[in-house]
Amino acid sequence: MVETVLLKRLYVLIFIEHGTRRLHLAGVTAHPTGAWTAQQARNLLMDLGDSIAGLRFVIHDRDPLFTAAFREVFKAEGLRPSPRCHGRRG
Repeated sequence: MVETVLLKRLYVLIFIEHGTRRLHLAGVTAHPTGAWTAQQARNLLMDLGDSIAGLRFVIHDRDPLFTAAFREVFKAEGLRPSPRCHGRRG
């Protein structure tokens, strides 16, 4: 989440390739939905093309915006989506 100079809230979706630390700006919106998130995932895979062959996992938090449709986009390409909870361990 980012607040603009005019104090409007925008939501930014970024994918990070862990091995290379490469960032992919997927999209920015004022009103994110599950459908928007799934579309950004489809767009990412289209942009990556053949380079998705080196990827194995998609790790995301448990935000409700990461819907079953979002996970299915990656499963269809042979990737394993894995939700993780941000919080303390132990």
